[in-house]
Amino acid sequence: MDIEGFMRNAKFPRDYRRMFKHDDGRPMTPDEARSQLFAELRQGRRVIPMGDCDNFDYQTGCKGHPATPIVDRLVTVENDPTVPAYARKVAADAVRAMGGADADPT
Repeated sequence: MDIEGFMRNAKFPRDYRRMFKHDDGRPMTPDEARSQLFAELRQGRRVIPMGDCDNFDYQTGCKGHPATPIVDRLVTVENDPTVPAYARKVAADAVRAMGGADADPT
């Protein structure tokens, strides 16, 4: 979240309520939240994560995460017995069309 953008656009105290939490999970009061945002800015941070992110930069935000290739996802669906048969068939056809794990070499 862009700190300055939030502070510029959010209504105080209304938009600060239940928006931020302490490390122990307790909700911050609007005053605590605003103080914490100012502390983040004093540390030179421009953005803060709004969830778990193990590849976060406080200047630019999330730097991205490796995505599971679509073929791997489709193979998972294709082999999942809890997925309806028609969906497994569609996944299997897509895997073969993309030359994936079960592709027919002919």
